[in-house]
Amino acid sequence: MRIFKFKDGELIINKDEIFLFPSFYTIFTRDKQTGRPIAFAELKYIYFVADIDAVPYKRGYDNFQTVEYAIQHSNLPKGWQPDRVIEEAINIYKEDNMNVVTTTVREILMIFNNYAVIVRKLRFSIEEHLKKDKLSKDEMKELLGLLDGIANIAAGIPNIKSKLYQVIKEIELVTDKDAEFIRGLGEIVPQSANPEADY
Repeated sequence: MRIFKFKDGELIINKDEIFLFPSFYTIFTRDKQTGRPIAFAELKYIYFVADIDAVPYKRGYDNFQTVEYAIQHSNLPKGWQPDRVIEEAINIYKEDNMNVVTTTVREILMIFNNYAVIVRKLRFSIEEHLKKDKLSKDEMKELLGLLDGIANIAAGIPNIKSKLYQVIKEIELVTDKDAEFIRGLGEIVPQSANPEADY
């Protein structure tokens, strides 16, 4: 299923493909506004949540981060929440596009993303220590340990990243789609979109 495609830096929707699936057809047709802005925003949300070419997937975001990113970048109305139709469309899209390779790659990227989470938590702990006017000997020792921990993580990241991409390339197995995805891991997905362009 190739509902989404980038052409000349714009996100294009394959309307012919959409009409093959009831949930996608409903999303597209229930918006009666000119240009179907809500439908396109909802389809863009689905893209960010479910497509292996989307930024959240390539950056190894967890489910919460993915949804947060998708809502933020989809131009949806304030207070919008995915309904049953949206969830059904996401599940259909994932089932059609996910396989053992793409699922494994995502898990590896999520592990790498955890390094940023760890560093963030260390930084918060350091900031809490620095808010104090005075530090006890034990607190100073803990602060130095936190700083040392961040330094060690930072020093190891280039090697970790190199091994990460080596592993990803080793599990690149079967289809041209998977190969294209692997090669494009370092690319940032354009944010522009044109709902009226031909697919």
